[in-house]
Amino acid sequence: MVDETWTDRDLIAAGWREADLDWERLTLEALADLGEGREQEALDGIRKALYVARTHFAKGDPRLASSLTNQAAALAAADPPAATGVIVRAALEA
Repeated sequence: MVDETWTDRDLIAAGWREADLDWERLTLEALADLGEGREQEALDGIRKALYVARTHFAKGDPRLASSLTNQAAALAAADPPAATGVIVRAALEA
């Protein structure tokens, strides 16, 4: 478990990589945007986090499934009739 007071330097010393930090930051910011009703900003951040997950993390890393689930939630918030089933199935497979 990570102490909430750790800095990026502490996390890197503990073995985190820049991609780990980027994914965390992008995801937290995007979910804050989503929670505050800024769906387009949330979608942008979620897409960036999804890119990080797809390009930097191993297959089967739960952050890919998390990113896909976040994308489905943001799409549903921005456009309720949006077809998110394909994304949800991809998240379940991940």
